[in-house]
Parts: sequence; structure tokens; C-alpha cells
Amino acid sequence: MLTQNDINAKVREFVNSNQFDELLKFLRKQRPEDVASVFHNLSIENKILLFNRLNKEKAADVLEELDEKNLSDIINDIPDEKLTKIIPLMPDDDAADILQSLSEERKNKILYSLDEDASSDIEELLQYDDDTAGGIMSKGYIAVHLDDRVGSVIRLIRQKADEGLNLYTIYVVDDKEKLLGYVRLRDLVIAKSQQKIKKIYHKDIIKVYADQDQEVVAKLASKYNLLAVPVIDRRDKLIGIITYDDIVDVIQEENTEDILKMAGTDNAELVSNKIFRIASIRLPWLITSFFGSLAAAAIIKIFSFTLTKAVILASFIPVITGMGGNVGVQSSAITIRGIAVGRVQPSTLLKEILREFRVGFVMGLVVGLILGVIAYIWNRNYIMGLAIGVAMFMAKSVAAVVGTFMPLFLKYILKIDPAIASGPFVSTANDITGLLVYLGLATFLLQKIVI
Repeated sequence: MLTQNDINAKVREFVNSNQFDELLKFLRKQRPEDVASVFHNLSIENKILLFNRLNKEKAADVLEELDEKNLSDIINDIPDEKLTKIIPLMPDDDAADILQSLSEERKNKILYSLDEDASSDIEELLQYDDDTAGGIMSKGYIAVHLDDRVGSVIRLIRQKADEGLNLYTIYVVDDKEKLLGYVRLRDLVIAKSQQKIKKIYHKDIIKVYADQDQEVVAKLASKYNLLAVPVIDRRDKLIGIITYDDIVDVIQEENTEDILKMAGTDNAELVSNKIFRIASIRLPWLITSFFGSLAAAAIIKIFSFTLTKAVILASFIPVITGMGGNVGVQSSAITIRGIAVGRVQPSTLLKEILREFRVGFVMGLVVGLILGVIAYIWNRNYIMGLAIGVAMFMAKSVAAVVGTFMPLFLKYILKIDPAIASGPFVSTANDITGLLVYLGLATFLLQKIVI
């Protein structure tokens, strides 16, 4: 079996020698996931050329696996005739995602060309926002009734086996399609053929509403190890399910979004090739950092008298700001993760802050002691060493508190996504507080000696 690196190497070889016919023969034998990964290493022109020469079955499978960046590169150059043939071969939820990325005119044109059953299912999914449970659900499930017998349900499963439906969990509904519970495939296999579903079904079903955020789905699936999550409307009617592959995609998407926010950018940058567009995404947070740096510079100017009398203090400013920033980012990352998994709640705010303060206290004690010794060796003045060591200790302790408090403040007070706190906000806040503590405390302690 070829690895992804082997496949990429073969593709480069074919592309460089313009052997596209040989490339197509080679890719037809590869898995759709591997073919989709190949697109990362191709120019936009070659992506379009390659995709449009795939047969409709392979193209449908590959289109399901393409990430947002590669999809945006080719979607506008796929002929409508090809899309019309591809869409019916895809799961409803993936087909809806593809159509959602098209212009309104193209979307309506392709929907109009589909058969009535396929278009109605897709149109239902298109009603929901992309980041909701309804936006990622599929219509591929089997629902049965309480009075159905096990034997008839098994026959139904055999009939539906080739339709790509979720067969591990069978959902139980009433005459109005209200969700009542579920039956596992294992339950059906071991039950007697004449038994009714009401004798073996489970009532304790975990479900989500169609308008709930997709992140809620991911948390539930992770917590309860679910292979699928049923989706209901506000009348408890079963309208779809979210399968494990989509749940994994949501988890990856949410993690990517958080990481990008920590860096002061967002997901739009990943799919954009426009320099000014990318710059406009990054600039707001860089400007925040810029004004924070100006504030830090102002603090240094305020304490310029101390610095001119004890130049060695200036030597340790990069150490103070750098170490404080590291501690703050560590604390904020732990706090943000705690919020994301539900470990950190409003009732535990004080506990979290005290916990990180104690951690910062210990780390500050160790690093402050080391820095104090180094400062003493450099200057041969024990009060100078003490002043710098104690200032470092205090700066790190405060940095841990700031790094913990900022995400909590944004989340529960300002109602802002706390992921943005790990980047510019924490770094800027720690630079300002760290310098204030360091230079203020050092100035106070050094008044005891003649500098």
C-alpha cells in the first residue's frame, strides 16, 4: 500500500512530465481521501484540470473529502453539467455544503435539475446555518415504530443496506415522527424475530435541536462516545442525524478556529489568496498589540530615572516580558481548554484563578531565585540581585493570574469567545503589568541603597 508521500511523489512526477492521462489512471486506483490530499500540492490550474477529468463517481467521492481551501479553488470552474451529475451521488449533507458554496443562481439551477426526492432533502438542509446541527445533519437514517416486529425491521435494514444509511442505530418514532428512543443493531440480532420493538428499545436517547451550535454536538459525541447524534425540531420530530465523520470534522474545525483566534486571525485567511484581504484580517489584533507596546514603552519612560541610575535593570526587561508572556499564554491555554470541555464554569472562577496563582507563585519563586543570583553575579550587589529576583517572582505570579483571568473575563463578562485572549490580549496585558510590577518594585527596593 502506498503512503501519502509516495502518492504525492508519483503525482509530481506525472505533472512535471505533463502525463495527465497516466496521472488519471493512477489516481483512479487510489482512495478518495488520498486523492483529495494530493490537491494541496497542485497549482490552482492543475487542480481544476485534474478534477474536471475525473469520472463522476470518483469526482463525487473526492469532492466530499476536499477541505475548504481546495474546494474554493475549483468550485467556480466545475461546469454545471458535471456538478449536476456529481451532486446526486453524494450524501445529502455533503451535497448541501457544496451547493451552499455556490452563487444563488447556480445553486437554484442545479437544484432544479435534480429529482424531486433528492432536491427536497437537500433544500431542507439548506435552510439551516452551516455551523448548526441542522446544517451538518444527514437524512440517512432508518426509523421504525413501537409495534414493528424485529423480523420486519431486520428485513428493512437488508433492503436499505446499499443506500449508505447509518445502520448501527435504528431510531424509534411515533406516528407523528416524534423521537421516542433507539434500538442498537446488536439488540435486533439477539432478539426474537416476533418480538416488538417496544420490548427492546432504549428511551434514554441523547439528542440535539436543529438550531443548536455544532460545537454542542461535538461535545456530546465526545462525552458519550456516540457514533451518531439524532437531530430533532422544536416539536421533537426526528429530522436527521449527525454521523461520526461529520462530528470529527466539527471537532477539527472548532480546534482550527480556536488556534487561529489565538494567533489573532480567522478561518477566512485559509481560503483567501488576496494579500490585502489577509492583511485586513490580521491587522486589528496587531494594532491592539501595537498600542499595548506603546503603553509598555510609556511605562519604561516613566521609570527612566531608575533605569539611568541602574542600567542593569534594563538588561532584564526582555527576560521579564518574555517569561511573563510565556506564563500568561500557558495559563490562558489551560483556562480556554477548561472552558471548551466544560471543566471551567462560572462557579469555579475563583478556584481557577487561585490555582493558577499558586502555580505562578511556585514558578516565579524558582525563576526569580535563578535571576536574582545571576543579577548578583553580574553586579556584585546583593540588594540589586534581591530587587530583580523579587520583581521577577512577582511579575510571573501576576502573569499567571492575568492569563487565567482574561479568558474568564471575556467569556463570562463580555460574552466574547475566549480563544482570542491567548494572543494579543494576554501578551499585551502581561507586558504592561509585568513592566509595572518589575520596575515599580525594583524602584521601591533600590531606594534602600545609593545607586
